[in-house]
Amino acid sequence: MTQNHDIISQIASLAKINSGSFNLLGCHQVHNQLITLLKPLSKEILLCPTPPITHLNDNGEKVFQQFSSVLHAKINPNANYRVCLFGHVDTVFSETHSFQSVTLLGNHLKGPGVTDMKGGIVIMIEALKRFVASTKFLNIGFDVVFNGDEEIGSIGSSDYLLSLCPSLSVALGYEPALPCKSFAGHRKGGITFSILAHGLSAHAGRDFEKGRNAVAALSRLGVFCDDLWRQHKGLSINLGQFIGGGAVNTVPDKAILRINMRSFDNQQLETVYQMIKNYASELENIHEVSFEFIERNRRKPKTSFERQKNFENFLSHISAEMSLPCEFKHTGGMCDGNLFAGENIPTIDTLGAIGDYIHTENEFLNIDEIENRIQLSHNFFKLLNEKHI
Repeated sequence: MTQNHDIISQIASLAKINSGSFNLLGCHQVHNQLITLLKPLSKEILLCPTPPITHLNDNGEKVFQQFSSVLHAKINPNANYRVCLFGHVDTVFSETHSFQSVTLLGNHLKGPGVTDMKGGIVIMIEALKRFVASTKFLNIGFDVVFNGDEEIGSIGSSDYLLSLCPSLSVALGYEPALPCKSFAGHRKGGITFSILAHGLSAHAGRDFEKGRNAVAALSRLGVFCDDLWRQHKGLSINLGQFIGGGAVNTVPDKAILRINMRSFDNQQLETVYQMIKNYASELENIHEVSFEFIERNRRKPKTSFERQKNFENFLSHISAEMSLPCEFKHTGGMCDGNLFAGENIPTIDTLGAIGDYIHTENEFLNIDEIENRIQLSHNFFKLLNEKHI
């Protein structure tokens, strides 16, 4: 496939800007570059601030934390049939991470976020430019949205994304394709939360029995959670972080456990979450401690429904015409596609770049596949413009 050096340069330029989810300045710099790219397409480009989020820090204190704004560009804003094109400017790589440079090695562009998902962003915008330029009668409208906290669950931006849903017809996301070039089909939903245990401090020798050990009580709750996923098919419960204790001659009065729970079945998520809370109540009575649940975010599973199946069939048809593979595979990964699909909006969320090793220092994008991905989206836009699926 012919390489478009301008497009590769755009991807590299974006990837060279560190935009870790907590780097507000970096996310803003990426937004500014995208505004420049979108200005020829849209007369209405908004930067919408997200509200501060209550965060439980490692000291067990609730603090406010601010995340990036949402960039929202509207194209043909009066059209009734609206297509949401969504992506994120943030990456998992912080300002202090060692992986910051971008290099071209043969047909691989290696760098932080080149595939997840700065490559996808450029693919989206280029496909949109070509479509608008080649379309005489634009019968559909686009809402192009980029948030800056997707990698941490869109905890600040999810309400804004959900507010768009009543006016949307379909949603297309530019997360990277699966390494085998397949698309994500069903996605697990999830709940991410912290449990803060409050006990009573005491001297571990002189007054040991007067203390109420938060670490011990929370450890029992953690073991309960780890046993639960083994008893429920399709469920995962990851005990991601445990913080607690200090001097070994002091009974610890505080501990924190951070958990991510996922399932394809939303009812299973809710049921098991309540089981954890119920067991926490039992432990409170036994150990005379208290547990506080602080929920960070939740996403419904992305599952199939009739319009979703039809939507996927249209993409399969376009792919076949282009002699491209098209297979939908279930994945445990979550993304903002869960939000839109959870509101019964037909959603395909892996139209972005093809590469591998995302979220690692070996992340790369296959530049030979860029043109195919642009053309695939262009043809999909054309079909939506003609048929209003």
